[in-house]
Amino acid sequence: MPAIYDFSTVGSVVDVGGGQGALAAALLRTHPHLQAVIFDRTPATHDTQKFFALSGIAGRSKFIQGDFFTAVPGGGDLYLLKSILHNWHDSAAATILGKCRDAMAMDARLLVAERVIRSGNAPSEAKLFDINMLVTVGGRERTEAEYVTQFRSAVELTKVTPTRSHLSLVEAARLDRN
Repeated sequence: MPAIYDFSTVGSVVDVGGGQGALAAALLRTHPHLQAVIFDRTPATHDTQKFFALSGIAGRSKFIQGDFFTAVPGGGDLYLLKSILHNWHDSAAATILGKCRDAMAMDARLLVAERVIRSGNAPSEAKLFDINMLVTVGGRERTEAEYVTQFRSAVELTKVTPTRSHLSLVEAARLDRN
């Protein structure tokens, strides 16, 4: 993701469900101007804190513990959800998106990195993973049209960028509900 998305106009990133910060660390190492908040239910481990310190990125990062079903930290220019939404059924995913929207400033963006099922009947890894997600955690992979529908209540899908990996970048803007 660091080489695929243009982070030049992004000052701060909130990695929602960011775990121990692997994605945020990669972004911080690649883009020295970035600040990052890693938001997850579990606190950063001692090893993670040591890694961030030794990498010289601890001063540009902050770990915040919390639940994305309750609230998401504000102040980000870009909110990242990598491999999060596919873990959840549609109503739970809508709640997560709504909490992100509530935290986002009017000019903030949302970037979702997930598998996007391509239309048609051709075999695909995303379709197999869709079955896996349904069976194991009750979640699902989605098509671009399903993301448009899923996002509709909170954000507006603006662009889908396939990558060389199995993930696509689904970008969205905040919707004003006035």
